[in-house]
Amino acid sequence: YYTTAVNGYVDIHDVVNGLVFLMESDISNERFIQVAENLSNKTFIEMVADAIGAKAPEKKASATMLGFGWRFDWLRSKVLGKRRRLTKRLAKVLQRDTIYENSKLKEMTGLAYKPVSQSISETARFFTEDQA
Repeated sequence: YYTTAVNGYVDIHDVVNGLVFLMESDISNERFIQVAENLSNKTFIEMVADAIGAKAPEKKASATMLGFGWRFDWLRSKVLGKRRRLTKRLAKVLQRDTIYENSKLKEMTGLAYKPVSQSISETARFFTEDQA
């Protein structure tokens, strides 16, 4: 199952490079958002599935389904003593678009970000090598 909510993604190497750049610069007392791209969860999951050679989910998780899901998960955790997997908060987040914008950082520093598709491909390569 997938959701269509939108979120921001960035490669960890880009985050570290940005932090190091900012620590070594004269920039102070500023706040920045580091994001390479805003993608829907569906698009992100499809990209990951494709990169690792897995089948992407075909069914959308509706708001009703997520509502039943977090309630069932709560009951399962109480009856079986298992850790929660889908909380009410997570179910809400999975339905909400959160668009991030990084033009301030780009304009002040000139930093460029690696495309998310490239980050996924590189990570998938490490994952599949580790699984072999």
